[in-house]
Amino acid sequence: MQAVSSYLSEIWATRRFWSSLAVLDLRKRYHRSALGMGWGLIQPMAMAAVVCGVFVGAFRTDFASHFLYVLIGMCLWNFLATALRDGAGCLFWSETYLRQQRAPLAIYPLRVVLSAAMHLLVALAPIVIWTTAVSRTATLPGLLALPASFALLLLLAWGLATVAGIVNVYVTDTAQFLEVGLQLAFYATPIIYRPEFLRDRGHGWVVDLNPIAGAIEMIRSPVLTGAAPGWEACGLVAFSTIVVWGLAAALIAACERTIIFRL
Repeated sequence: MQAVSSYLSEIWATRRFWSSLAVLDLRKRYHRSALGMGWGLIQPMAMAAVVCGVFVGAFRTDFASHFLYVLIGMCLWNFLATALRDGAGCLFWSETYLRQQRAPLAIYPLRVVLSAAMHLLVALAPIVIWTTAVSRTATLPGLLALPASFALLLLLAWGLATVAGIVNVYVTDTAQFLEVGLQLAFYATPIIYRPEFLRDRGHGWVVDLNPIAGAIEMIRSPVLTGAAPGWEACGLVAFSTIVVWGLAAALIAACERTIIFRL
């Protein structure tokens, strides 16, 4: 516990460094862009509109309610997928900093997760405002649960990015494996369809054992129904976060001092 506390203190001591890197990533990405981070909402809106326009009849639901359902799912999926993809390459991109400055290895995955989280906040803010002020589906108890849900989601994404970044240094095909895995996970997660679509066909276990589905439900439920997320979803995501961070901590302890020689 003393080692963990010391490591977290080092991360906090370098907060200006990694927060500046996250802001720098956003500035580079949207340099000379008229809409800037607004693209973080436009892309999932376009995808949600296409999905609802094509599949709303197959899912036997109305366009308006299903559009918001898919839109929130796409925003959260983009956040987790981006954290994994960018996390896999974050140590290679940060090689210069790793050679010049001794800092905790975990700050480099944190850098990409924070950048993705800023996109997520920009995308979710108009949705939360709409469901609170216009459609009135979001209620105060549900909204109060959002900060804790978002914090847990951030921890999960940080752990996944850390594992992906370290493994990718030693197994260079990790990024390609991730692409295949993310494609499978997208269709195994209730993003464009509701969980009942699988449950009615006897495949409810795909949702019940899917931490990504639980993570999406933790945000989607308060915004769309006003209800706090269920204990099943929160417990699954919390357990997955503990497991992922256990693996991340083991990898950091084993590789932090020598990983620079593999870059």
